[in-house]
Amino acid sequence: MINHKLPIFVIDNSSDYTGAFKAIFSTSVALSEDFTFIFFLPKKSTVIPLVEGENIPVITLQSIELSRRFLDILLYLPALFWNGFRLSRLAADRGAKIIHVNDFYNLSGTVAKLFLPSIKLITHIRKMPDSFPSGLSRIWLEIHKRSSDQIIAVSRAVMKQLPRGYPAKLVYDGIQKKEEYPRKNFSSKRDEIKLLYLGHFIPGKGQDYALEAFRDSCRNLKNICLTFIGGDMGLKKNRKYRESLEEKAKEWGIAELVEFRKYSSDPEKEIKEADIVLNFSESESFSFTCLEALYYGTALIATDSGGPPELFEHGKTGYLVKNRDIQSMKNAINYLVTNACVRNKYALEARQNVIKNFDFQDTIQKLKWTYEQMLCNVLGKTE
Repeated sequence: MINHKLPIFVIDNSSDYTGAFKAIFSTSVALSEDFTFIFFLPKKSTVIPLVEGENIPVITLQSIELSRRFLDILLYLPALFWNGFRLSRLAADRGAKIIHVNDFYNLSGTVAKLFLPSIKLITHIRKMPDSFPSGLSRIWLEIHKRSSDQIIAVSRAVMKQLPRGYPAKLVYDGIQKKEEYPRKNFSSKRDEIKLLYLGHFIPGKGQDYALEAFRDSCRNLKNICLTFIGGDMGLKKNRKYRESLEEKAKEWGIAELVEFRKYSSDPEKEIKEADIVLNFSESESFSFTCLEALYYGTALIATDSGGPPELFEHGKTGYLVKNRDIQSMKNAINYLVTNACVRNKYALEARQNVIKNFDFQDTIQKLKWTYEQMLCNVLGKTE
């Protein structure tokens, strides 16, 4: 018999709540009766209480982001090797046989394997490889090809950007079917159409495109408003990005129609209260926010920026716009704001599509099988 109580180390670099974190966390909670998990998170991560609230132990690691800042460059490699060494020692002490790293730019699991070659390494690719400098991306991918025992891609869009013959398998993130609030009432009339942009304020996430497209739509439509909800993840550049958006809203005379709110821990409520969800990110490997909008029954407009086209069919279950094309975004907003029947149709059919094609049980079964195969291999057992 496989000893399922041997801990699985899950490494996530999120300092705040993200779609990537939500995906790995929800599957770990669902599989916690079958396996023992220990999460490794940055010291200042805001999600630590959430993980501990599910009785999953958390160990903190020093988090140093690789950036152009001299100090970050100076500290990156020492911090990386220290984290990897700590992981290897803790794995040896606690009998852990698997490390699951939640994105390929995090090399701490690879370094741990240098110190403890017997450990099995699973690497999730949750960001589009082309969202990083090409040379760096190629190096990371080659390192994981050589060190990982299993590589998981979160979408076909990610798979297409991997080198030919790259040893990755596709596992979509699924959405849990439980809901806290009633489904939307499509028969009720609305005096104001509410647009929602749910996502952290990160340059490239598309809030700037949404604001400009909304400004143009306001010239013809008088019954719309836009709410941005997200955090800055404690980073100065993100805080400046949000502040620049707020200044533009004032400059363009639309500040009274645009609301900026901090991150919400209840996306279901926010999505169900909105009429249209926007996602104009320049690069999305999958987009859990889009998946939630589709499942919770709110019409979605998203950019053709990687993963979103795999989640819905344009003109049937959502509206796909060109990446970085403000005119296309404006046209989509105008069309859905003035066509309630189309919004309702998208919402109803999108929900059924998500239930059919992004079943949470399918996701956890694939991860469960992966963990079990790894344990079989490392323990020299057969099923």
